Amino acid sequence: MARKRMLDPNMWQSEDISRLSVFARYLFIGMISNADDEGRGRANPNYLKSTIFPYDNMRTADINKALSEISRYTSVVLYERAHSMYYAFLNWNKWQKVDRPTKSILPPPPSSAELENPLVEATDSPENGEFEGILCDSSNARRGLDERSLLIEEKRKEEKDIYRETGSLSRIDYQKVVDLFHSLCPSLPRVRTVSEKRKKAIRARFNAGETMESFAEVFKLAEASDFLTGRNGAWAGCGFDWLLKEANWIKTLEGTYENKAKSKAGYEDDRYEGVVL
Repeated sequence: MARKRMLDPNMWQSEDISRLSVFARYLFIGMISNADDEGRGRANPNYLKSTIFPYDNMRTADINKALSEISRYTSVVLYERAHSMYYAFLNWNKWQKVDRPTKSILPPPPSSAELENPLVEATDSPENGEFEGILCDSSNARRGLDERSLLIEEKRKEEKDIYRETGSLSRIDYQKVVDLFHSLCPSLPRVRTVSEKRKKAIRARFNAGETMESFAEVFKLAEASDFLTGRNGAWAGCGFDWLLKEANWIKTLEGTYENKAKSKAGYEDDRYEGVVL
């Protein structure tokens, strides 16, 4: 069980914290309170949901999006070891004073060497976003590990196919996304060609913080909808490209196109009027 942790009130004046959504700030504090004595914790979204929000109906996609914000703007490193996800506060020992700390049973975060990072070390200047008593200086060590690795990829001119998932850099497998669509949406038209336009649309979703799990959720919701699949005969315009548009993606996730209940008079409601094409 995690010990009590210290939070400095100056965190609310931090520019780094201000970049986080309200939900991401809540998750950030929960990650601090549940970190072990070396500042590490499990970053599996379902685990975080059950630990920090046990009484709330949180979507896994919301947790993933908040984790993406936290890894982008704070000194939290998200990493994977043996197919399990973890997080670590890089300046934990600087701000948390733990008496008789217990050695972490979780694997350590990646080192600069592991990220092929030969560049200079980051500074501890307060001008770089550091503030008293909290673990959040995005221009400090976090950038030293994550964004420098991205610069290396940019030099290789491959950055357009790179996205962040659970804090690490991953290559987009476009065909895997299409195959997932085919397997989960058999009622919708098949994708014949993975064009550059479609790749751009897929990248946009990943860059917005979505994951393969998010794609699966949207595709399942689309297949379950009598309206989107055309089973109710009202519309037949849904497809892979339509689902990847931001507005349609959000509406699908929010349940706008769930199967309609009939009124007492036997008529269906008109929630699908004005659908975005």
